[in-house]
Amino acid sequence: MEVILGVLPVCVALVFMWLTYLNISYGVILIRAKKKDPTLESCLHKIGAIFYIILIAVYVITFVASIILLIILFVHNDDNLIYYILNMITVFSVVVSYLLQHIIFIGSRQMLIGNIVLDYRKMKRVTYPKETKLHFVYGQKKYQTSLCFINQSKLKRTLQKTK
Repeated sequence: MEVILGVLPVCVALVFMWLTYLNISYGVILIRAKKKDPTLESCLHKIGAIFYIILIAVYVITFVASIILLIILFVHNDDNLIYYILNMITVFSVVVSYLLQHIIFIGSRQMLIGNIVLDYRKMKRVTYPKETKLHFVYGQKKYQTSLCFINQSKLKRTLQKTK
């Protein structure tokens, strides 16, 4: 039992570092895509933009505060509180990472969904099976994304060019 209690926090810490890497790489990919295609603009509506701004601000503040608190608790050898804070920030990172992957940016030629840059003119079989879902085929691979907080009229108007 002690082996599990010794290994589990290390696994949670590795998951936390991996999710942090994913969130940072999303920002880097967004910056690089905007440099290549300056016409890329967010497809979020106002409520979605406000939600994501607040989400990112809360995530950054929570991330920094958690790291500082983890360092302080590590110095004072309070293991239970360290595990509790590590678990909470990992779960919050999972939620933020999931939500960031559903932001859609549309430009004159390219479309950015999460970490994937697509030429939306090469998309085939674009369908909206539900009000909040988008299905399409790109190459030979099927993709699906959520349309929560997305300006659907703007997205549909742009994707009409694919038909």
